Amino acid sequence: VVPLVAKLGERENVSEFKIAVKLKCTVNEVRSVLYKLQVNNLVIFTRKKDKKKGWYIYFWTFVDAKADELALKNKKERLDVLKLQLSKEEGNIMFGCPRKCIRCGFENAMELQFKCPECESVLAQEDNSKRVGTLRKEMGELDQQVATLSLVELPEEPVVKKKVAKKIVKV
Repeated sequence: VVPLVAKLGERENVSEFKIAVKLKCTVNEVRSVLYKLQVNNLVIFTRKKDKKKGWYIYFWTFVDAKADELALKNKKERLDVLKLQLSKEEGNIMFGCPRKCIRCGFENAMELQFKCPECESVLAQEDNSKRVGTLRKEMGELDQQVATLSLVELPEEPVVKKKVAKKIVKV
């Protein structure tokens, strides 16, 4: 994805065939990636009909504003996940398998009778202070990134007015 976005970022309305040649891959691989980017509104396209073959050729443009918006959304979602993990880590005594098969809270460990369901090893209490510190550090970094991205003024999307066709009903 990154090399493709780099090629798209250079110019507007880039042919998918030219992208495929520059990246030394097939047009189908390029289209697959472009469609995934389109789902997240990171690219837009225009299509023109090839007069010789009669097929449509798509020209793609990368939308920077949507990339910033998506990055902000992803970072906020990741921050929410980290907050949930932190509350679980701080609010529970954690037990884990010595072979790293499973890791769970006290209640789940009791239900399993303090035995790993996969390898039958005895679950041992873990010191999760290091994990809590790592989570807090990552949350702090994400908070800074979210604050920085929130300061970037995102352009408003243009309002597209649709013409409403009136149906005439004959009685």
